[in-house]
Parts: sequence; C-alpha cells; structure tokens
Amino acid sequence: MKAFKFLLPLILLSSCAQIVIPEGGAKDSAPPVLISSNPIKNASNTFPSKIELRFNENISLKSPTKCVNINPRIEQNIDVRVQKNTLKLQLPTDSLKPNTTYSLNFGQNISDLNEGNIYPNFYFSFSTGPFIDSSAINGMAKSIKENTPIENAKVELINTKNLNTYTTLTDKTGYWELNSLANGQYRLFIYGDINSNDKLDPQELYYLKSLFVSDTLITHHTKLIAYENLDSMLKPLIIKTFPINEYSFSVLLNTSRLTVEQMSKYLNNEPTSFPLYPYSTTRSDSFVVYHSLILSDSFFVTFKTIDTVQNIPLINQNKKTKTELSISLLNPIVSKNNPVYIKTTTPVLSVKNTEAREGFNLKKIDAQTLLLENFNYSGSSMFIDSGTITDINGQKNKGDTLVYTLATAEQTGNYEFTVKDSILPYSGPLKVLVYNTNSQFIYTAFLNRPVKLNSLLPGKYTIEIWQDVNNNEIWDQGNYYHQLNPEKIIVKKDFILIKENFETTDVDIYMD
Repeated sequence: MKAFKFLLPLILLSSCAQIVIPEGGAKDSAPPVLISSNPIKNASNTFPSKIELRFNENISLKSPTKCVNINPRIEQNIDVRVQKNTLKLQLPTDSLKPNTTYSLNFGQNISDLNEGNIYPNFYFSFSTGPFIDSSAINGMAKSIKENTPIENAKVELINTKNLNTYTTLTDKTGYWELNSLANGQYRLFIYGDINSNDKLDPQELYYLKSLFVSDTLITHHTKLIAYENLDSMLKPLIIKTFPINEYSFSVLLNTSRLTVEQMSKYLNNEPTSFPLYPYSTTRSDSFVVYHSLILSDSFFVTFKTIDTVQNIPLINQNKKTKTELSISLLNPIVSKNNPVYIKTTTPVLSVKNTEAREGFNLKKIDAQTLLLENFNYSGSSMFIDSGTITDINGQKNKGDTLVYTLATAEQTGNYEFTVKDSILPYSGPLKVLVYNTNSQFIYTAFLNRPVKLNSLLPGKYTIEIWQDVNNNEIWDQGNYYHQLNPEKIIVKKDFILIKENFETTDVDIYMD
C-alpha cells in the first residue's frame, strides 16, 4: 500500500502520464482503434473543457512530456492523462477562441500497452464555430547550401488577421504538414532549433514567407539559411583556436560579423608581436591565420578589441625548419578558357608586379595561390621575375621559368546544361559558378536557355546556381531583421565529370 501512495503523486504530476501494468494477453500486431470520443470527432459549435478519447484496448503514451501538439496553439499547459483505454485531456479555462477549428496531433506517441503497436499520426479535430476548416499546406525544408533535409525544424504558421499560430516539426526527410486551416493570409516561419530553446539563435537556419492558404494544397519547397547575429553590441571573442601547420592556425569566434580588416587590426595590436595575416573561410565566424615561422614550442596570440583583451596560448607544430620559397604551376596543362594559377611553398605576404613582365599580372587568391591575370596563352613558358613574390618569412622568390602545355581540343571537354524550375517562374538573370580545385568560372544564364561550357580541362567540377535578383554577380544571403530571404540557390554537389575529347549535352538542372 505504501508503494501505491508513492506512485500516485508521480502519475498526477506528469503532464502526459503513462500507466504500466503487467504484460499479458494474446499477442497482436494491430494498433489501437478509436471507438468513441467526447466531443465526437469533427464536432462543430462546441467549447469542451475536457476531451475524452476511448480506444478498443489499453494504451500508453511514449513521450510523456510532449505527447500532443494542438493547433492553433494554446499558451497554457494541457493536462493529459491515461486511464486504461481512455485518454483524457483537460483544457485550460477560456483557452478556446470562437469560430476556430482546433486539431490535436499525437504523432507517434499513442500505442497499445501490451505490444507497443503505434497508432501513427493520430489526429482529432473539433470546431468552436459552425463548420470544420479543412485547408492544409505542407512542405520540405532543406539547408540552402548543402541542399540536405533538416530534421526537427520548427514550423510556425501565423494567421495575420486573428494571430492564430499553428506549429509542427519536420521529420527526418524535412517534410512537414499543417491541417484544419482557415483560408486566409498567413506568415510562414521555419527555423532549425539546434539548441532546442524554442527561439531563433545565431547560426541557426531560418526561412520566412507571406502566403495565402486556400482549398488548394500547395507544397512549399523551402531552403533555410543560417541566421547571423547582427547585434553590433556583441563583443567579439575568440572561442577556440588550434594549429594547422607550422605557418597557420584556425580561429573560431562568437560572432560572424568581423571582416578580415577587423581581424587584422585586433590581432596586430602589440608592436612587439609577430605579424598575423587572417583569411576568411567558408564559415563566416572563423578565420585561418598565417604567421612567420616560430621556433619556440608554444606562443601566445593577443586578441584585443576596444574593451577586451584575450591572450590565447597555442602549441607549435613539431616542424620548425624554414621552408624555402619556390613556385610552380598548379596545372602544367592550360586551356584558353581556364584560368592559370601559381602555387607557392610558403604563404605569400605580398606581390609586386612590374611592367617588364610578359603582359600579365599576379593576383593573390589565397595564402598560397596566385592568379595570372591577362595571360595571353602564347608560347610554352612564362618567366616570373626575381623578387616578385615575398612570403611571410620575408623571403623573395628567385627568377624562374615555368613551362606549360596549351591543351588541344582533343585534350578538353564540353558540357551543356539547361537550368529549369518546375515550381516558380523566374525571368531574371541566373549566375552560374563552375569550379574545382584548379579552376573557377562564372557565367550569366536564364531559365530554359542552354548554357555551354567549352574547352574545360578534364576533371570533376561543382556547379552553383543562384537567382541574381539585383544582378550584382554575388549571392545575397538575405536579412532576418528586414524579413528578406536569401536569393534562391541550388548546389549541385554530385560532381559533373569532364572527359577528354568528350561533349556532354541535354543536361537539365532544376532549381526546385
């Protein structure tokens, strides 16, 4: 009897209780079946203070804390209890609005008690008005750059007239669905709640859109973009650092708003410290920082902003021998439609172009890559003057002749594709970025018009395409505070393969 007294308060305190009884009875594979309810399913003109759902066998709830999702959202907590084969929900006083259809979705939470057979997506609705609203929308949520599904993203649909809010979560495929909606104007908001705090935080993904809900079911293929913290009062701090090699280390910050120029200023604040050269990475909150060779086993990096000073310790890499600066062509076979790059053995500090060079200039692309601008592709070699390049150790290059071979038509390949969109019409310009580790090209294209890439060197390439709405030739990320979504983009992550003396045609790439 004492055990029963101890157990009873636990059952009463649980918002979604689960009663366990000894196993027994015939084994079955069928889920529970709803046999009666009060009010009846799809009842109208009703304001129930409690709801009772009676099944053909004893049931349990698999997720006691979040067992039911009710739409539109009720701010107060709903008390949910199980008594053998009956599910009882106590609604807060005066929580229901007039002329509103309410739906209760239990997801995968209801199952029979003995065998655990799940009643999938059990759905129950009623209306406080004269009829049941029956419109619905659904969608697929993916990340905008990786084009991969986002699971457990929060979906909120807000009626702009009465502010009724409908919520759900995406499944592992990124799919979501909202039912029993009244026709009207809504605001759709989706975000990837990575830390499960029910709000949008920096670096979490979001999507927003105004839309009209009608009797026609519309599937919204949404692409989510990371939200960056735009709070100018956020103090920039280094969260983490670790060495990459003897010349560089990475830096992770608490903000994504710093530029390379700001990083240079914050890292080069002590006149006695060695110079540091930050470069952006694919992540907006991180940098790779290059430095001259340091012979000690460890060193400190000072990160100093207006009112904050951080002394960050770093362990040096084992290799402490200065590498001689030398240069080489990234690809000794060049094509007139392919840019020509030079690689260096050590990170470059500066490039000095002179008029004596053969009509071309060198432009630093990253720490160890230089682009030959205005190269005329004549002859079979190029000469780089002595002292043109200075590395971070103060070394200058020696004069060197770089030999190359100009690719023939038989040594290159062509690729023709057409960009299409089966969901939304778009008549503006598209930007097409084609790249691999050796080359990068950008083209202007339009929907349903073929684009032909000629004379590409053999290899695997990636294609990125975006709707260049403002025709600025860069992909605009959008702004959460100004309720702007990023420009629509697709990343073709499965590489296109270019073969020698081979032409690929009639390829369709969809912007869906």
